[in-house]
Amino acid sequence: GGIFWRGATRIGAAAGLLYWVSHHAEVTFADGLRYIHEAQRVCAGDLKGGTLAATDHPLHPLMIAAAQRVLGGDDSAPYEWQTAAQAATVLMLVLAVPPLYLLGRDLFDDETAGWLGCALVFANPVIAYVAVNVLSESTFLVFWLWGLWASVRFLREGRFVWLPAAIGCGALAYLTRPEGLLLHLSL
Repeated sequence: GGIFWRGATRIGAAAGLLYWVSHHAEVTFADGLRYIHEAQRVCAGDLKGGTLAATDHPLHPLMIAAAQRVLGGDDSAPYEWQTAAQAATVLMLVLAVPPLYLLGRDLFDDETAGWLGCALVFANPVIAYVAVNVLSESTFLVFWLWGLWASVRFLREGRFVWLPAAIGCGALAYLTRPEGLLLHLSL
């Protein structure tokens, strides 16, 4: 029970910090604006133009489009798209906390190392920059970290069940950024 509450507290702290940062800044990086534009195309019914024919890999714009649908609002209002995109990015970064903790814990056989790793990652100003500018690294990190953790478990335990998990998460990471293939190559 104690580990659950400690974990929930740390995830809540990360979410609060990222939420505050993302709501006190504007999207200024061109990539983030391009992801929002691709998500707008998806929401407008142009699935091919927003995913298959788009410049970027499709998973991050799809997450932004999903956030826009969940939050609702006016599809023609730029601020609402920015809010939805930043909400999707913050959510993805918060979802990166569990695999980051598990990875640190399993690599160093120490629960404190897992939490210290999370603290160091979220104290890094680059994470706030990613959140504010709705960069695809947020979505990429979630799947890449889960895939990396599954890879570590597979290499340590040798159980086959971890291999499909690592490959599947690596494929989802690839659908966000081309670097996702590096997980498969290194494994």
